Amino acid sequence: MVGAAAALLDQQGEVLHLNDRARRLLGDDFVIAEGRLRARDGDADQNLAAAIRSTVRNQVASRVSLSDRKRGEALGVCIMPVAAEADEAFQLLRAVAIFESSAAGSPDIAGLN
Repeated sequence: MVGAAAALLDQQGEVLHLNDRARRLLGDDFVIAEGRLRARDGDADQNLAAAIRSTVRNQVASRVSLSDRKRGEALGVCIMPVAAEADEAFQLLRAVAIFESSAAGSPDIAGLN
C-alpha cells in the first residue's frame, strides 16, 4: 500500500505496524490504546472493533466511518483480510487497515487523494 495511510494487524486485532501517513492521523479521529486501533467516538470505536474482529475471523473486508471531521470531510477505515499461509507457522499479519478520507461523498485513500 505504497503511499496509503495503513496499519498492519494481527489475529487479535493488535497493531503490528503503523506507517508514517497513518501516524500523522493519530489524535483527530483515532488513537492506539493497549496496542489496538481505537476511535475517539464511542459508537465508532465499537463499530471499528467489531469490523476488525469480523475481518480477521471471517476473512471478509469491512468499512467503518470513524467520525465526521471539520470542513465536511470524514475519515473511515477499510479493513482488508490477509490469508494465512498454511506452511508459515509464524505469520502474524492477518489484516490491513487502510485509512480513507472523503469530502463531498467521494472516498479516497488517505495520502493518495
